[in-house]
Order: sequence, then C-alpha cells, then structure tokens
Amino acid sequence: FVFRERLANIPFDPVSRLASISFTDGSIRGRASIWSVAWGGWRERVLLGWGFQNQDLLFNTHYAPKLIDQEPWIDRAHNFIFDIGGTTGIVGLFAYVAIFISAIGLALLGLKRKRIPFWTSSVFAAAFVAHLFENLFVFDTISSLVLLFTIFAFMYTQTSLSPSSEKSLIRTHSWTFAFVSLVFMIPVFLFGVWKPARENYFAKKGYDLFAAVGSDREAEAYFERALAYDTFGNIDVRRAAAEYVTEYLKQGGRTRNQESVGRVIDYAILKMEQNIFERPTDVKWVMYKGQLHNLAAQLFGKNEAHARAAAELFEKAERMSPGRLQIYFELAGARKIVGDTTGMWQALESASSVFPDYPITHLYALVHAIDVDDRPRETGELNWLEQYIALKGYALLPQTPYIRDAYVRQGRF
Repeated sequence: FVFRERLANIPFDPVSRLASISFTDGSIRGRASIWSVAWGGWRERVLLGWGFQNQDLLFNTHYAPKLIDQEPWIDRAHNFIFDIGGTTGIVGLFAYVAIFISAIGLALLGLKRKRIPFWTSSVFAAAFVAHLFENLFVFDTISSLVLLFTIFAFMYTQTSLSPSSEKSLIRTHSWTFAFVSLVFMIPVFLFGVWKPARENYFAKKGYDLFAAVGSDREAEAYFERALAYDTFGNIDVRRAAAEYVTEYLKQGGRTRNQESVGRVIDYAILKMEQNIFERPTDVKWVMYKGQLHNLAAQLFGKNEAHARAAAELFEKAERMSPGRLQIYFELAGARKIVGDTTGMWQALESASSVFPDYPITHLYALVHAIDVDDRPRETGELNWLEQYIALKGYALLPQTPYIRDAYVRQGRF
C-alpha cells in the first residue's frame, strides 16, 4: 500500500501484479461475483455439499448471467472456503481446516519439546497460514499440493517420533515398509500415471491428425485408442474432438470438402453423446452438442434437421442452467434456421429478461432483425446500441463485424 505506485512500474510481473490488487480490479470483481454464486449453491446443500469435483454442477444450477464476460465455464470458486464448502459442505471444510490446525499445532509442539529450532517452527507455521491465505483467491494445483504435503510430512517426522524410535522403527519394519510401498505404488502408478499419460499421448496424436486434414480415419482410431485406457480423462479426450471441429469451422473451415466436414462433425457429436451419457447433469456437454448441430446447420445450407436437433438441445440446456445467456443466443440462431421467427424473438426476449441491458443481446437482436428483414426491430436495436455507445464508448467494437456481415448477406451495402 505504501509503495504501490513505485512497485507498479517494476517490470517483474509478479511484483507489478501484486501492486495492482484492488477492489476495483476486474479479476477481484470477477472473483467476488463467483463467490456470491458459490455461496448461493452451497446454502442449498450446507452439510455435505455437491460432492468432490462437482463445483461445475453447482454453477450450472446457480450460474449468474453477469458472469458471461468473465467466466463462461466455472469449475472452481477461486476460494478454498467456497470450493471445499460448496463441494463437501461444512463437514468437509472443517476437516480441511483441521489439517492445517493440526500442522501448525505440530510446529508449535516441536518448538515446545525443543525438537525443532524456533525459526524452523516459525517459518513452517507461517507457510501453512500463507497457504490458506493464498487459497482465498486461487486453488490448489499438483505443484502446490506436492510442496504442501512434503512440508506436512517433514513436520510430522520432525515432531512425532524421537530419533531413536524412528531408527528402531525403520530397522524393524524396513522390509515391511518396502513391500507395502511397492504393492501400493504399482497400481497407483499404473492407474494414476501410466494410463492417463498414454491416453493423453494418443489423444494428442489424434487431434494433430485431425488438424493435418486428410487423415480423419487414422485420427479417429487414435482417439478410440486413447479412450480405451478408460481413465478420468475420457471426458476431456472427447471434448478435444468437439473443440477441434468448433475451432476449425469458426476459422473458416475451407480446407475440407463437405463430406469430410460432415464426417468429423458426426464423430464429434457422437463423442458429446457419450459425455452426456457419462455426465447427464452437466449442461456443458449438452451445449457442446447443440453448438455442433448449429454449426452443421449453418454449414450445410440451413440444414433443418441439424437446426431442430440444436433447438431441442438448447431448450434442454435452458432448463438445466437458465442463467446462461449463450443458451438463448444459440437457441435463437437454431430457430431462425427452421423459420421459427416468433421462437427466435422469444429466445432473445428471454435473454433480455435474464440480464437486462446487456449490449450483446441487442447486438444479436439487430443481426437477426437484419437477417429476417424486420425493419422496425432493426431501427429500434440500432437506436439502443447508438445510445449505449454514446454512454459507454465503443465497448462493442470487436463485435461490429457481425453487423457488417448481416448487411452483406442481405446485399444492403
């Protein structure tokens, strides 16, 4: 606080970022919004939470529309209180905090018994407190957990066993320790390291072959070979196939013929069906599948079969996560393709009711009005956007090509 201005000009990024922290900072405001949503979901299941790794299900149900420009997909609350509390409830949060209380207690006990020096006790006790403080804004990763558990182990060995009893224990049970460790580590390595690593390797080869174009059958074979390892990574392997298609088509998709594009879209849709079967309560996979159908509908000359499938999926997604504006935008696009103009406007009006005065909703409404030649709506949306720009500035500038392209499609140069 005292040297904020001087620190902000230091080129070393961690220091300059530290100096930029404030309640007006975008990332802080974004986190505060996420915490508010997480708290709303936690209150629904206070005691035991939503289950380990189910933060995304909490956010699907309680997603706040204002998060659309910050976090479209949320699987962490960026705060250990809401992360642990939301997924494991008060019971899990108490157990988590108790680990740190026990560790700090060991550090103090070791100092009291003169087993460890003052500075060792102080530094590690402070490290535990610092870890908890840091996790008020971020979440644990493999790297932080390896360090944390190494310190836990160090504190335990330094304070819980006397040097003589430790040597005696190791001498007496060394072969037992070795055998138990081996028996334990072999399946851990096989299922926790080797199989996921191999799955990742073959999925990457499949993705690269898709990107190379012309080796689709071989790419699919690699994806299936990856999925045969059947690990926790299966969902992300299937997602990779869908994301290749969406990114490829968004960038123009001109290096494939229609038959080739149709084949990779069909494959990606099949993978999303499998993800929906595996995680039926996760709206993400319903939306991914709907987006693939929407892309196919646009690519294959306003294909009504794909558009109707997309509309059905986004109607289902709306029931699962009514706060997500993306659902209404995609639903409006699908309904427009099948000629349901009334349903298209209903979807956009639903978006406006969920998040009033969100400019992108009016931008999409303008584009659709141009496409269906609804001049009164077009004039109304143009006026609204002009007033917004006069008030807020050119916040819509990255999206204005959508308006240009709509006029080009209608020949209104």
